[in-house]
Amino acid sequence: MKEFTFSVPQNIIVGKGSLAKLPEVAEKLGGKHGFIISGPHLNKMGIVGSCADALKAKGIESSVFTETEGNPSVETVDKAAEAYKASGADFIVALGGGSPMDVAKAVGVVAKYGGSITEYEALTKCRETSFR
Repeated sequence: MKEFTFSVPQNIIVGKGSLAKLPEVAEKLGGKHGFIISGPHLNKMGIVGSCADALKAKGIESSVFTETEGNPSVETVDKAAEAYKASGADFIVALGGGSPMDVAKAVGVVAKYGGSITEYEALTKCRETSFR
């Protein structure tokens, strides 16, 4: 296999008061429009709205995708990636547990390098992409 380096820059913030830190993290990254990926339960609880409100209070726009299910499907990733591209967002927020984080990582890869997430299985797309 050809040698390559793969870097996915991310900040993971966990714990009480984490939501309040989001605007500061976004500002440090130069973010102007966030794309919040979560699931329907956190949306119904109002947590997704609180996340969007925290960004808005600092003048940062946001779009949301709340269709993430447990063990997310390829269709969910594809749908989220299309929504991300259409939103004009310049950063992604994964709100919740492992499923939103998995979808967010997959959306980031697909948005940057193209194709479908299925092309990255077994490094198919990695062999075709310089990852620059």
